[in-house]
Amino acid sequence: MSAGAPAPAGGPPAYAGAYVHRSAVGNNRAARGALFAAALIGAGILFLLALAVIAGEAGLVGLLGGLFMALLPVPIYVALALLIDRYEPEPVRVLISAFLWGATASFFIAFILNTIGTLIVSGVFGPSAGAVFGPVISAPIVEESAKAVVLFAIFFFRRNEFNGVIDGIVYAAMVGLGFATTENVLYYAREFGSQAAAGTPVNEVVIFIVRGVLSPFAHPLFTAMTGLGLAIAAGSRHTVVKLGAPLLGLGAAILLHAIWNGVGGVGGELALLVVYVLFFVPTFIGIIVMVVVARRRELALVGTHLQHDVGTGLIPASELGVLSSRAGRKQAMQAAKRMGTGAQRARKQFHVASVELALHRHKVSTGAYHGHAPDQDDLAYQAQLRSLQPQFGGAGGQAATQPTPAAEVAAQPAPAATQQAPAATAIAPGWHPDPYGQARLRWWDGSEWSQHTAA
Repeated sequence: MSAGAPAPAGGPPAYAGAYVHRSAVGNNRAARGALFAAALIGAGILFLLALAVIAGEAGLVGLLGGLFMALLPVPIYVALALLIDRYEPEPVRVLISAFLWGATASFFIAFILNTIGTLIVSGVFGPSAGAVFGPVISAPIVEESAKAVVLFAIFFFRRNEFNGVIDGIVYAAMVGLGFATTENVLYYAREFGSQAAAGTPVNEVVIFIVRGVLSPFAHPLFTAMTGLGLAIAAGSRHTVVKLGAPLLGLGAAILLHAIWNGVGGVGGELALLVVYVLFFVPTFIGIIVMVVVARRRELALVGTHLQHDVGTGLIPASELGVLSSRAGRKQAMQAAKRMGTGAQRARKQFHVASVELALHRHKVSTGAYHGHAPDQDDLAYQAQLRSLQPQFGGAGGQAATQPTPAAEVAAQPAPAATQQAPAATAIAPGWHPDPYGQARLRWWDGSEWSQHTAA
């Protein structure tokens, strides 16, 4: 909760229905908050159990050394993953959930199943067969499948969060980073523990390069294949693609993982480094190219799907040029920064909302939208854009104090989501975009804004 501020002049934004996009609302808000808290507690318990298992195997010295080395690069990799999605950031709770699933549940599933599988194969076919089966066959299948569980959950239950390949890559990167972090604690601890027991010095540089640089990069790369498959499926209307793309993505993730483990196990660290440079780096560059193309596409969609809003007065023509240009956005953010923190925050939220509205309209127009109230979502985004502009000195949002009637919009070439927008009615009590920018939603009781907010 956060304290309210004096209500803005003009009352609430006038659009029909409650805003229900991307948040727990109404009676479900408390339930979802409790569920998220329970998930955090469960993840914490699983992580502590993992640390206990590692400490039992490698000792306290190994555990402490492993924790330090494993956690050291994590903030950098997380920041890089979030950087590519700055135009339309994903919900923080979903990102945290993805990371925690990778760091706890998927690690436990993989640890147990890999151990059981390797013991069975070793007992039946001998230790040498088990040494190959574990890392080359079992680990890729089990680990990638375990990491994919949360991605499929987001796909089925938060389908509208998959707006393209960037979202699939970001979610996959968070899962992969979570898994790599806990796995690295285990491997670092083993190295520290064994070398401390033998009285030999620990080669921190070599260990850190292999586990701290290459491994955190590798796991997100593997799982990104699954994320790409799901993103392609989310944006397609063809049943074959919807069914086949996720399976092909998961298969590609398993294959990359098997190549990584197989080369490292057979050829050693030098062979792994060679394959890393010749195969995995080009694959990573290919993903970066896809991200760049996808980001340009997002800005192009802003220019296409918000063109109509220039005519309604929601945004000025000059602002549309800013919103659909990377350089324009950067200059606008610099100008807002000189105006103060509040203006900078409002400008950033304005940029994000513009992309979200464009992607929403694109999904509606292509039949990829999953929900029950596309018109209400569209009008809510308009209200958010309108309320944010005065906070950074924007000139738009003044002429159009009401959403455009459907009859007027239908006469112009505009996305389907706008063509279907109903005429505005008096706003009903409920959750709506926060006009103060302090949260995503704020409760309107029918006469004034309350202190109750939802992130």
